[in-house]
Amino acid sequence: MFEWLKKLFSKQSRTYNSIVRFTSGQAVWTPKDYENFAKEGYRNNVYVYSCVRLIAQSCAGIPWLLYEKKKDKIEELDYNHPLLKIWKRPNPFEGFGAWFEAMVSYLLLSGNTYIERTLSRASEKLELYTLRPDRMKIVPGNQNNPITRYEYTVNGSITPLEPELILHIKYFNPLNDFYGMSPIEASARSVDHNNEARKWNVSLLQNSAQPSGILSTDQTLSEETRRILREQAIELYGGSKNAGNVFVAEAGLKFQPTGLSPVDMSWLEGSKLSAREIAIAYNVAPELIGDNSSKTYSNYGEARKALYQETVLPLMDYLKDAFNNWLVPLWGDNLYLDYDKDSIEALQEDQDRLYNRMFGAVDRGIITRNEAREMLGFEALKIPEADRLYIPFSLTPIDEEESEEEPIEESPEEPIEEETGKSLSQKKTIFSEEKLAELWEYKRKRYWDPWEKKWKKALKPYFDEQEKEVLKNIENRKAAIRKEDIYEVEQWNKKLRKLSKPLLLEIIKGGVEAAINELGIEVAWNIDNPRVDKWIKEELGSKIQGINDTTLEQLKVTLQDGIDLGEGVDDLAKRVRETFEDAKGYRAEVIARTETISAFTEGNRQLYQEAGVKQLQFYTATDERVCEECYSKHGNKYGIDEAGGIIPVHPQCRCTWIAVMEE
Repeated sequence: MFEWLKKLFSKQSRTYNSIVRFTSGQAVWTPKDYENFAKEGYRNNVYVYSCVRLIAQSCAGIPWLLYEKKKDKIEELDYNHPLLKIWKRPNPFEGFGAWFEAMVSYLLLSGNTYIERTLSRASEKLELYTLRPDRMKIVPGNQNNPITRYEYTVNGSITPLEPELILHIKYFNPLNDFYGMSPIEASARSVDHNNEARKWNVSLLQNSAQPSGILSTDQTLSEETRRILREQAIELYGGSKNAGNVFVAEAGLKFQPTGLSPVDMSWLEGSKLSAREIAIAYNVAPELIGDNSSKTYSNYGEARKALYQETVLPLMDYLKDAFNNWLVPLWGDNLYLDYDKDSIEALQEDQDRLYNRMFGAVDRGIITRNEAREMLGFEALKIPEADRLYIPFSLTPIDEEESEEEPIEESPEEPIEEETGKSLSQKKTIFSEEKLAELWEYKRKRYWDPWEKKWKKALKPYFDEQEKEVLKNIENRKAAIRKEDIYEVEQWNKKLRKLSKPLLLEIIKGGVEAAINELGIEVAWNIDNPRVDKWIKEELGSKIQGINDTTLEQLKVTLQDGIDLGEGVDDLAKRVRETFEDAKGYRAEVIARTETISAFTEGNRQLYQEAGVKQLQFYTATDERVCEECYSKHGNKYGIDEAGGIIPVHPQCRCTWIAVMEE
């Protein structure tokens, strides 16, 4: 991990030598301020707590993807890769969300976060742990080995850790060579001011919302008399329960307030100012942490979008680089981790507009495909055509010299139909293989992947509820299992239809939108039409019923096996949970992908038909994952009506339609 640092100082850096000379072999402790930051900031200040939790949870909620760099392309790897399995469950005690949130929270509170990489003794699998910054100290080395070791101390017990097994991520600190600077340090006075203002307010309320004062008399009072008067005043008029009680002075006693009013002390304004300063330190819009009096954006959505663009994404880039440098190379130098920016709902509207602008600009000959890919974050295609401009429909390079062939004589007997009179189906479009591959990739990234995630998210609570009912129904089941004993299938079919219909309609709209962008024309189309209604009814019929029938059959078989083996309720319940774990995992993914492709390609087909397209070309992913059945259809042409129902060819199909426009 430190090879780069060794090379950096291999020329005997005098500045680094001076650091090493006075620190080599001596422990450099984490700054003592961390405990105060955690206590006075995170535990005692609602604004610090809100900022840290908001940023950390936003970061932890973004999915990650693993890519492999190949000679001429970059390929996304599936979730079965060993690195992604570790990423999903870093250690036996934490899932990804809790682990990642803790890592980011430590960084935001202390300016430092530490990840330990270790092998499990039980399974010999790699595990990742987040370590508390206040327990860590760095033992510097020399110019050849910048860090001798890390030492982790718990209750006086010191555990030495090898430098290559620790990932130390830190913020810039202008006054410390080894530890990062916490954002709280920059806003420490604001945190103290806000905390003290709240303590003052609580104390004020406990004293009947009145400031302190003086009881006076012209007479001379003994110490005992003064003590009794003070105690009686507190008992009768102090605290929130005595608020509003009328003060009755004894003969000769006078009360004179000595404290300042909240107006005089500008308590409220001071509290708001310190809250805004804390939000500024974390680069969070005040309205996101409950301060609606100082809005900086027109609405909550704009503020949340700014949070991702200005705070979360830069932090994610920082973390991405750290893990790609420290963890990913264990599986090869051709892999890299990246977070899925397209899955962030707060940015989805902007991303949609960007995709549509880029796709339209390419189709209208404004920019090249590689220029569009660069703006969308994709790598450039290494083909000459990707750097040329194309005009709509003919897709002929506009910088190509005109053909020198002799013009064909026109027949006077047969008048030529004007160009404006041609229908779309009579215009000829030549799609190169590179263009087709780009269209497929665009559809996957822009439409399919986000909707698959929506499907899986919607299916989880559905299967959770179904699981609870099944567990309840089998509690006392000891005889043979009948399907009707497990759950009432038609009831669950209705629930699944209700869940599925809005999703299918939304995906059809997306298929229509993609087809419009592909053709580069405006076509009037309405989701409320008989063809859509017919397709939806068919899709919600046998296919939806098939999902519940499959679950029911799996449960019947596994439960009957358990009963035959004499298993008790606990073992049978375990079988049910295993069945639904598969349903919420692999089966949900299959359903999501299959239904997405089905509705999307139907939306394509219906728009093509409305635009006058007569034929469609079958196109599949031409990678190593393509099946023989789909590959055998690749490039085949089908009539627009004939094409209905062909895609998906099978569950988890990745095929699509391309419009064929011939003269």
